[in-house]
Amino acid sequence: MRNNIILFFLIALLIQTSAFAQENREAYLKGYNDTNYYRYFDTLNKLSGTALQQLNHSYDCDVVFKVDTNANIIDFEIIEIPGAELPTIAKIYIQELFNSTNGKWQPQVKDSKKVISYDMIYRVGLIKKSQPMEERIKDSQKMREYFLSASSIHKRTIAVPITKWKSIGIYY
Repeated sequence: MRNNIILFFLIALLIQTSAFAQENREAYLKGYNDTNYYRYFDTLNKLSGTALQQLNHSYDCDVVFKVDTNANIIDFEIIEIPGAELPTIAKIYIQELFNSTNGKWQPQVKDSKKVISYDMIYRVGLIKKSQPMEERIKDSQKMREYFLSASSIHKRTIAVPITKWKSIGIYY
């Protein structure tokens, strides 16, 4: 009986202290995690990717944004690679693709309170499926050169460890 009382008080103490524990979590897309977030973008691209069909090349860029406490994207920016700038239609498509996530994010939590997230970085590859491999490699050469150069250090990407960056391949 005495052991049961002690056990009861220990459980009560654990429950009470866990209520005061501070929760910290980065923003993420609801229903997706670090291993399958690309599925959201892939599904949406399959439904509306025809806008990109008129592009003749493959392109790469970085997308940087924050998620506010209402689960919406703010401070959205497309960082283009010098010498391999995106056509207007590609910029619009990427903007609309990410805008479709508004309201679908789980905001960042710090000390058990919703806060505006840190910068989130997505490396986006727009890949033309019918493009010969040699041309695709040539198109991606600018991205590789840019990434390896000192000029690739952008004020919004410098503070985010590359291990936190996410990649999305959009095939058209």
